[in-house]
Amino acid sequence: MIRGEPRAEKNHGSCGLVRRLFGLRPSAHQAYGLVRAHGDRGAATIMVVAVVAVAIILALALAMIGRAQGNRAAAQAGADLGALAAVDVFLAGGSADPCATAREVMRRLSVEMVECEVADDGVVSVRTRRPDPKLMGLSAASARARAGPDYLADLYRNR
Repeated sequence: MIRGEPRAEKNHGSCGLVRRLFGLRPSAHQAYGLVRAHGDRGAATIMVVAVVAVAIILALALAMIGRAQGNRAAAQAGADLGALAAVDVFLAGGSADPCATAREVMRRLSVEMVECEVADDGVVSVRTRRPDPKLMGLSAASARARAGPDYLADLYRNR
């Protein structure tokens, strides 16, 4: 068969039967051999693989976002508890260092203390960070917290 010449019509099961019954002719791309024998066979496999790959990438991205959010919450909890522990030590008096107590509380929560300041009136400000090597280069989660005696809360509310 020379390319471009009409092919002899083959019996394609019921499709060929319907054409013969109703006098339909094959379409031009079928008659002149412009359709490959296999058509689009295998295209669905490629699409499924692509969709699965995109779904896996999205799932990994969501997992990283969730882990980063968990680290941020842990850093904030460490800052809050460290500041409260430091205020408690400050108000108790004695020779204990409030910032050392805050550092110990944060260490138990797997959080690093970056900064600790104790003001004369008993207000403690701390800053923490929680690095995570599994987040592939994203920066460490950080948080700040301030805590002070109860009587200072009334003063700040009345302003």
